[in-house]
Amino acid sequence: MADGARAGRGGGAAAAGIRRAGVHNRGLISPCFQSSVRLNLGKICVMAFIINLALSLAVLALLCGAAIQFIRGYKKEDWKAAGWKAFFLWVVSTSPVLASIALSSPKTGGGEVWKQFFDEVLRRLTLTEMFVYSAAFLAPMLYVVFEVYDAYEKKEVKLTIKDISGVMRGIEKVFLTSIIILILTLIAYAGANTNNAVFSTTYISIFLQQKGYMLYIASLLIWYSVILWEKGPVNFSLETAQKSEEEDFKEKMARRRGEQ
Repeated sequence: MADGARAGRGGGAAAAGIRRAGVHNRGLISPCFQSSVRLNLGKICVMAFIINLALSLAVLALLCGAAIQFIRGYKKEDWKAAGWKAFFLWVVSTSPVLASIALSSPKTGGGEVWKQFFDEVLRRLTLTEMFVYSAAFLAPMLYVVFEVYDAYEKKEVKLTIKDISGVMRGIEKVFLTSIIILILTLIAYAGANTNNAVFSTTYISIFLQQKGYMLYIASLLIWYSVILWEKGPVNFSLETAQKSEEEDFKEKMARRRGEQ
């Protein structure tokens, strides 16, 4: 019995020693382990931010690339004139939202006024409204289609790539981009307002909900491109216009001779 008691006390002491050693070891290892975890989590967050930023810039470049390339073909004087016109039209078109923001009052004790103002802007300009405005900004592109159709009705051009490109004057890629953005905008707006549980879990829905502002920016650039397009061909001059008219006249005369 005595031996058993001594053995029990010895086992208890050994277990207590192990527990103390474990606590001591945890006290030594835990800070190192926690700092390592924090460091890895920090790296993961930074990498995720970089990947998200790179993806956003890549998508924005794809959506705006054609418009930027078209805009660069004009002179700075044309940029300035078209910029003032685009800004005025943007203020008029978004005046309901701007008026509702301007007429709202900051809350007493709600923090700094400017912070409340920006919060109010984000609250008023919802994602669905951005989709509606994006579609509206693309509407002027239909004017280009009307120009092509009008020229075809007057029998000034035929439905060939060369003739249509001549009427569109270098805005063809911008037009194709606007069609893609319009389709994405319609899908995003319909999905956001129908509360479709299946659509909300798809990749395209998640992307459009997170990157909807890109469609808005791209639509503004396309609208600005149409305003520049209305000013005339890229690098327009009287000499190039006269040469173009002479070439058109020669082509029409050649067609008439061929028909005769």
